[in-house]
Amino acid sequence: MVDFFYALSLIEQITFGVILLTLLYQVILWMGFSVIATHRHHSRLAKDETPPPISVIVIVGEESQWYIDNELEKLLTQQYDALWEVVVVNDCGGVEVSSALDDMKARYDKLQYTELRKDPKFPHSRKVPLFIGVKKAKYENLLFADINASVRSQKWLSVMARGFVGGNVVIGYTGFDAKTNGFIRSSRLMSSMRWLRDAVNDKPYRGIYNNYGYTKTTFFGSKGFSHLRLSIGEDDLFVQKVAKRSNVSVILNPLCTVEQHPYGGVGWWWNEQRYRSYAFKFYPSRVKRSVFLELFTKTLFLLAIALTPILSFVLGGWEYMWAVGAGAFLLREWSVVWSVRRVMKRLGEKRMMFVFLIYELLNPITETILAISRRVKVNSELWKY
Repeated sequence: MVDFFYALSLIEQITFGVILLTLLYQVILWMGFSVIATHRHHSRLAKDETPPPISVIVIVGEESQWYIDNELEKLLTQQYDALWEVVVVNDCGGVEVSSALDDMKARYDKLQYTELRKDPKFPHSRKVPLFIGVKKAKYENLLFADINASVRSQKWLSVMARGFVGGNVVIGYTGFDAKTNGFIRSSRLMSSMRWLRDAVNDKPYRGIYNNYGYTKTTFFGSKGFSHLRLSIGEDDLFVQKVAKRSNVSVILNPLCTVEQHPYGGVGWWWNEQRYRSYAFKFYPSRVKRSVFLELFTKTLFLLAIALTPILSFVLGGWEYMWAVGAGAFLLREWSVVWSVRRVMKRLGEKRMMFVFLIYELLNPITETILAISRRVKVNSELWKY
């Protein structure tokens, strides 16, 4: 074997080495994502204990009429055998939204709502109505929903509430609805797998703003949100501020997976990515290194694989070098399919594996362009003064 290796040309030796090292890293990486599929929240109530009381907080605004008419009822009819309420903050939505909430309140006693008036001199971010919602909430345990997403099940509240048994921060998963462009769904799944894996491994660094929660004590004990001038960060940057190994519950179940509804196609998704991912610059160094190594080793691996047929058929090298490349590629893809199929089943995602495999191979390009575009042009809506 040693003689065979030394018989190869220098470029073949380098290619062989790169394939071997990057393949090993990538297979270990993808097999590691399978912890999402095997994770269980083990804290349980004692027989004589009642489930924790919950306040669900939702922010509505000027463009929320459809949500109030069609989706809010899904929250108000949750099946939960304990004290709970839904706190809606009308964030400058005006008279029509208030009227619609009055009508809804007359039908559901679980609904409480408050209003925030618009002040043209002092524009505010989403963090202000969230703070008001936290203050308004009657109960210690808080879950957050959003007008751009729907709960799939009437068991969402009861399943997510389990996280407050043994945890002060509760993290769930949000996917896109099944009608959404496959690349957009794949992007969400890929990014979510990174932070869910770390959260399951007791290294939490983010949640997702339309399906997570924490306690009032956690919120006020940490003096509320950080980066107050930044419009985003109410989920990821806040979780980084308050999350510890011992206080985070990761709740993964198709019953508590939330479906987000996109406001547009790929163009909308790209702008949303640029906007939301700006917070990445404030992430811990270990997270940045992890994402960089994932993308860097994948890029090296694919470049080395692409070189193998050239070495075999164009440069007159070892005739089976292409077979090494093909075998390594298939082995890596098998590890991706094996892991992602299990994760998708756990999260309730369906019919997206083929598109995910294509997206996953291309995402070093998309993420590089995204990182450059964030630096070249900063979204003016990111900062509030």
